[in-house]
Amino acid sequence: MQRRVRKLSLAWAVWAGLIPIGAALAEDPPPDGQVSYHPAPETGQPAWIAWTADSDRVLRFKAVVAGRTIDAMADTGATFTALDRRFAETLGAKVEANAQAIPVVGVGGPASAYPGPTIDLTFPSYAIKRLPTAIVDLARLQTAGEHPIDMVLGLDVLGSGALELDLADHGWRMWPSGIQWPKAATAPLHRSESGAYAVVTIPIGTRPLRLGIDTGLMDGLWLTVAAAETIEPLKQGRRTSLATQGVNGVAVATLVIPSRLKFGAVEVSEVPVQISGPGDVPPEGFDGMIGLGLLRRLHAVLDVPAGALLYAGADRAPTPLVRSTIGLQMLWDGRGVVVHHVMANSPAASAGWQAGDRICAVDGAAVTERAAGSSAYPWSSKPPGTKLTFRLCDGTERVLVAQDFY
Repeated sequence: MQRRVRKLSLAWAVWAGLIPIGAALAEDPPPDGQVSYHPAPETGQPAWIAWTADSDRVLRFKAVVAGRTIDAMADTGATFTALDRRFAETLGAKVEANAQAIPVVGVGGPASAYPGPTIDLTFPSYAIKRLPTAIVDLARLQTAGEHPIDMVLGLDVLGSGALELDLADHGWRMWPSGIQWPKAATAPLHRSESGAYAVVTIPIGTRPLRLGIDTGLMDGLWLTVAAAETIEPLKQGRRTSLATQGVNGVAVATLVIPSRLKFGAVEVSEVPVQISGPGDVPPEGFDGMIGLGLLRRLHAVLDVPAGALLYAGADRAPTPLVRSTIGLQMLWDGRGVVVHHVMANSPAASAGWQAGDRICAVDGAAVTERAAGSSAYPWSSKPPGTKLTFRLCDGTERVLVAQDFY
């Protein structure tokens, strides 16, 4: 892969990406958005940021803001870079009681953001001066055992150059725009009409679909009902339901995992596909969104300034999916594990489990935060036929037998 360097137009990208909320954030003149690109001396290329499916469900990485090392997340589904409210307060930036809220639309419904400070940001191979930010409550993005996410790096930065994703082999990294990759397939990639999203038009099934690309979405594909009906493999698989946690809350959708799926010029396997539920509609009339569950099966470059998605099948087979065999989606709440969704057609659904049930022990062993924070609960994906005894925190016991149900 070679590169033809184009100037990173970060000043344009930052402010064009804020079209929906420009009036709220543009009280001061926009900065120049000074960007410094520093390739690794030994390769002359940008440094890779490691990613593993076992421990990283989103694109977590370390960055430096105001001289402090922070936990950040790269999210092309976020229009602008946002700081967590608690971290912003450590920088002296507080949300005043009468501050004007900025509506944020995403997974789980509406939420609010507020104008944030201008920061100096450093992450592998890049340094950015005077980057405007927003302030958002990111607590919902944290799960048990994880460090809080202090910052979401948005499309204002990720869409200003070429974002390379090779998650099955290396990880991800940022290039200046203008990547040359002759062997790759291509598809048109551009900003949506509002400037808020990166959108690709690519055939899946019998017709081209218009899909936003969201690296903050852990699922493979999120489709409208109408789009899903045009894809034959989705009609054949067994279905369940899945709850997805976003900044804005929880959304529940139908889940199907086809064994094979044609994505443009490549064929991919075991891509989790969520079909939107009532009232949960993709933005701006999209047919759906592409998430990490599909991107990890590709080697792809998202070059928004060049108007191109370059992609090929991943060189290395991705880690096999870990599937629940009991049908409970759970979170640690400090006292135990609380069920936040019961998957349809699962053993738990058949046994009458409900969201809000609280588990304190499994097979006689007390539930710990460490176990709760693992990428898959140790009891959630036992081999079919395994009998599990759950003690709820109210003292009652329930038995489930693991089953392959989707």
